[in-house]
Amino acid sequence: DDYLAAGMVFLLVVLATVPPTLPFLFIDNADGAVRISNLVAIALMYLAGRALGQQTGASPLRTGLTMVALGAVMVAVTVALGG
Repeated sequence: DDYLAAGMVFLLVVLATVPPTLPFLFIDNADGAVRISNLVAIALMYLAGRALGQQTGASPLRTGLTMVALGAVMVAVTVALGG
């Protein structure tokens, strides 16, 4: 059971990280690729939060926006630390 759970977590991580990396394969301008990658990541965070809200009975809109806000805070901390 532990190996199955580990495999599922691995699959989830791969599926979550592929969409934001795709713009770098198709856009020559790095700055444009970063901007589109960020938009894709924001959309995915919102959709994940919305799904969480629907599953838990919370407001899907509020939960989706909360996920986006948490993501923005994590990016701000990363940039502040030099990342």
